[in-house]
Amino acid sequence: MDPSRVRLWGPLAPYRESFWAELAAQGYTPLSSLNQLRLMAHLSRWLDERRLTIEDLDAACIDLFVRHRRHLKRTSWHSLRGMQPLLRHLRNLRILPVAKHPLAVLTPTRKPLKLPGP
Repeated sequence: MDPSRVRLWGPLAPYRESFWAELAAQGYTPLSSLNQLRLMAHLSRWLDERRLTIEDLDAACIDLFVRHRRHLKRTSWHSLRGMQPLLRHLRNLRILPVAKHPLAVLTPTRKPLKLPGP
């Protein structure tokens, strides 16, 4: 499958190839990689439509995007967990700051769920 099949513009467009390569290196199937690239394209368009840059992509912005996907009734990748491969890639490139709790999940009351560990 060809990653150029996914129309991607906006602030995340320069990272298409590196994200595709990282997904392949992690063992993602071509279809799963395309789906992750589609999520990246949607986020990039969403940022672009709001005149936001990659520097604006903080936790609050990501939360708004996830809510936007839920509002659109997307059946997949409408949670923080679904966005982890993309967010991890952007953190690895030092575009986003490293999260203190990368798998933190918000409960319905909007309070962080305590995860086991140090």
